[in-house]
Amino acid sequence: MRYLSGVMTWILIILYVIIMAILGYLCLNTANNMATEDTAAGKPNDRSTTRKVLTGFAISLWVVDGITVLLIICFYNQIQLAIAILKAASDFLNSTPQTLIAPLIEVLTLLVLLAYWIAIFIYLYSIGDLSKNQESQLAGIQWDKHKGYILAYHIFGLLWTSSFIVAIEQFVVASCAALWYFSAGAGQYSHNPVSRSFYRVFIYHLGSIAFGSLVLALIKGVRVLLEYANAKITTSVQDAGICMRFGINCARCIVACFERFIRFLNKHAYIHIAMSGSSFCAAAQEGFYVLTTSQFRFAILKGVGSVFFFFGQMFITVATTILCYLIVTQTKYYRESLFSPVLPTIFFFFIAYMVSELVIEVYDMTANTLLHCFCIDEKVNNGYPRFPPKALKDYAASLANKK
Repeated sequence: MRYLSGVMTWILIILYVIIMAILGYLCLNTANNMATEDTAAGKPNDRSTTRKVLTGFAISLWVVDGITVLLIICFYNQIQLAIAILKAASDFLNSTPQTLIAPLIEVLTLLVLLAYWIAIFIYLYSIGDLSKNQESQLAGIQWDKHKGYILAYHIFGLLWTSSFIVAIEQFVVASCAALWYFSAGAGQYSHNPVSRSFYRVFIYHLGSIAFGSLVLALIKGVRVLLEYANAKITTSVQDAGICMRFGINCARCIVACFERFIRFLNKHAYIHIAMSGSSFCAAAQEGFYVLTTSQFRFAILKGVGSVFFFFGQMFITVATTILCYLIVTQTKYYRESLFSPVLPTIFFFFIAYMVSELVIEVYDMTANTLLHCFCIDEKVNNGYPRFPPKALKDYAASLANKK
């Protein structure tokens, strides 16, 4: 992935520009052919509206294409930085593959938590009083106020604990990447970064991680309440007015957007906690400051990274599925034991997709952490990064030459 990041990025950018230009040409050529045919048929105004639409569409495509070329020229350095960050992230995963243990531990812990939560939920659900259900032959269950509070507390516990586990995984990956950035850039390498990061989070930063996950869990709790209210309005209130439905849907949309913002802010706050050891609020402020002062760098990294991660994920999934399919169909034992390879292949596809999702999640967190480290390194050293790893040294050198 290190060697493909730059080539793939520029190939996709060039293809986008060429395709936009070709589409514009096809639209204009179609409009001209229509005009020629209508004139030859003695009806020059027969499809004039369609021709105008196609011509306008062609001009719009060319204008957008021209603006894209100008933006590429203006943000060439930022694109190069994004490519260098992706290469550095690949170097990090190559030198520290044990970091991939963190998402595996996260998934296993979440599965254990879910199994425990479901078992306790069944017990809590059964402490209600049986009641006759008029709409069904099955008995219903009702809870008094105190039992309802216990059930709500259990649900909130799932939201908070799951957010807490995810936050620990994000911190561990960010801590490993930050340790690697400043040690590899100085010609040294951090030993046992995963164990050191777990030690840091449980000894020094557990309160900050718990507070950040609590904020996110509170927003998730509000979303659960709104979804419950919406379900009640849909099923119970027969004459729910348009204003009521519109209001609840607006509230759901606003809270969902706010949850995405908090999730985004928490992610960058954990990066700065891993870098500087600050408290959650101070780290969130530092992270937000870096994001606002280097917004173009992060925006372009997000755009380039999203495309690169998508193709990387598809490659991992498809290649793994094809390999497993060949093993199943070409190995004599499996060929004689299995009736059809379709079901195992589908199973392999989903497993490969989930594994690739975990790998890309680590890759994305690493890339964002390295960019934060680069921005802080650049700021602290008066615009000349002191600790960039090998993949970022060329960019840092070109930046220093321009200054």
